[in-house]
Amino acid sequence: MLAHNHVEMTLRALSSVVATDYPALKVILVDNGSTDRTAEIVRSRFREVEVISTGRNLGTPAGFNFGFKHAYRTADPDYFVTLDNDVIVEDANWLKELVRVAESTGAAAVGPAIIEGKETENRRLYVKGETRFISFLPYYLLSTTRKATRKRLATLRVPFETDSLVGACMLISRRALEREGIYDEGFSPHGFADGDLCLRFVESGEKVIYDPLVKVRHLGGGTTGKRPFLDARARVKLWRDHWNPVLFALSFPFFMLPSPSELRGAPRSFGARIRGIASGLVAPTIVPTLEDPRCGLRSSGKHNSLCRFSICRVTTSRVLRKL
Repeated sequence: MLAHNHVEMTLRALSSVVATDYPALKVILVDNGSTDRTAEIVRSRFREVEVISTGRNLGTPAGFNFGFKHAYRTADPDYFVTLDNDVIVEDANWLKELVRVAESTGAAAVGPAIIEGKETENRRLYVKGETRFISFLPYYLLSTTRKATRKRLATLRVPFETDSLVGACMLISRRALEREGIYDEGFSPHGFADGDLCLRFVESGEKVIYDPLVKVRHLGGGTTGKRPFLDARARVKLWRDHWNPVLFALSFPFFMLPSPSELRGAPRSFGARIRGIASGLVAPTIVPTLEDPRCGLRSSGKHNSLCRFSICRVTTSRVLRKL
């Protein structure tokens, strides 16, 4: 679990996680440069939770990578689970189900249904196949079947393959991380490193599976909010790394169009988005390995500041056989 401040929310999230019914669970909290005594308070409240500190705010991808490497060295796990500190686990058997699906399908990653908002709300954070919409904006804007597909998939009650999951709660195979590397720190400080990792799995022939039988609640407020510069930068980098130049040329005019809020008088937002687009075009690709002893943006790994244009082999959302 990655945390930067919001200690009360972190304590609530940890209370739900430590109640998990799983025989071989090790919970590690990565204190990502908090200034509200998060590490000290968690150590005093949860003796079963290991707390490690990055020393400074590394951003989301590098912060999770710090935890991946530590767990890899000290716990020798078969699976990792990423959790945000604003996620509440409501079923003690959630991890058993995710591992069962991973074991029976050989999937590189398995993710649950994520319900957005407080307990009285029931807004599902939609994660099934959304990365292809984010990456290719004309499809997102012009598709006449997207909403219908969303509704149909939301009614399914069996796990199925998709192209991406959300790192707020995601089980990841150690085998897959050893093969493909961990989060791309070029997305730091925030945005779409989880989608990029899943697409790398899919492009290499691995399975990424959404399991609607498991539900967790994402309260919001414990992670980075929406920022025009970071959002545009991450979207362009994701799309740049996983689509070819023809799709780049088709999408670029759509990225340049002002949004409705910008037309209503938010020129600063439009300027920030344009700067984010320019930054995303030249953002580096920094994919460390689990064995890399270094942490943060100093990690070397696979580093290529040029565009790695490739055709993204995105799986269609299809129902798997009942597992």
